[in-house]
Amino acid sequence: MTASRISLETRGHVLLIGLDRAAKRNAFDLQMYAELGTALGGLQRDEQLRCGLLFAHGPHFTGGIELPQWLPYFRDGRMPPLPDGALDPLAREAGRTLAKPRISAARSSSMPISASRPMTRASRRSK
Repeated sequence: MTASRISLETRGHVLLIGLDRAAKRNAFDLQMYAELGTALGGLQRDEQLRCGLLFAHGPHFTGGIELPQWLPYFRDGRMPPLPDGALDPLAREAGRTLAKPRISAARSSSMPISASRPMTRASRRSK
């Protein structure tokens, strides 16, 4: 596996989950999808954590997906497999969704993968 695509930091009862692929506009490849699912699974299991804050490193929240990697799954009408203990980042798979609050903080427009799940967005203009 190559370098991590997700950064994790705990601050009090909040898990900060950072999309960390700024050189590629934080476009979701299969590794990032799996790492995000694993992070959400960890958030769910940790009783000390109350919510997660999803943010992006760099100027773009996400540039969408790395389509060549995802295409075989989309062609077959399925999603990529997730590691054991991971939760579905898109909340499409019953029984594998995050029950705790997850807030997404975006300072730029984002492509569909980040908007596929209901979320709260905060911007620099928010007070």
